[in-house]
Amino acid sequence: MGKYRYCSLAVIASSLALVAAACVPPPPAVPPASQATPDAVSTPPPPQLAATPRTPAPTPLPAASRAVTPPPIATQTVAPPPPPTPTTTPQATPTPAVTPALSPTPAASRAPAAILHTIGQYAEEGKAAYARSCAKCHGDKGEGGRKIEGLLPIPTQLIGPEAHLEAYANTRLLLDYIKSEMPRDAPGSLAKQEYLDILSFLLVENGFVPPDRVMSPSQIENLPLK
Repeated sequence: MGKYRYCSLAVIASSLALVAAACVPPPPAVPPASQATPDAVSTPPPPQLAATPRTPAPTPLPAASRAVTPPPIATQTVAPPPPPTPTTTPQATPTPAVTPALSPTPAASRAPAAILHTIGQYAEEGKAAYARSCAKCHGDKGEGGRKIEGLLPIPTQLIGPEAHLEAYANTRLLLDYIKSEMPRDAPGSLAKQEYLDILSFLLVENGFVPPDRVMSPSQIENLPLK
């Protein structure tokens, strides 16, 4: 019994194998290599690329922990301004000052000299002033004695032994008298410097002071006569 059962199973297996072989279609005929055309050559399939592993996306940080990087600030380089060009101002050529020529100042308008001179220099001016204002009564040389109609007393001698200028204690008193009384026809009409020059002329001509002595106006006005 066992032997017949084994044979039956073998037969069944063989039958199934045949049926399966009959159901499989035959493979397509491959033409020989000499008869194959370029169009008939099968293109090999493209190589399969290895799959690139995906990198997991980074987990977003919470808003509180994200650091905000400020955008860079553009730095602008400012070039320094060029130095100012020095301006050269042309120097003006100095114009020489023209000093006008001084005309001689008459004694009547001169102020008392502040610079020291000799009394002889004052006497030279006084001689001219005497000729203009005193000689018509007292004579050209101070001799006096000229009788002037309507004029009394007769003008006295001013230069010489009869002049008697020492009757005045000092030149201040004599100068005050001359200023207030002379000339007889116009008392006090001369300038102060003219009176001082006439006094100097009388002092030098009567020998009270040598003409080369350097004196100031105040010294001439305060000279003792006795």
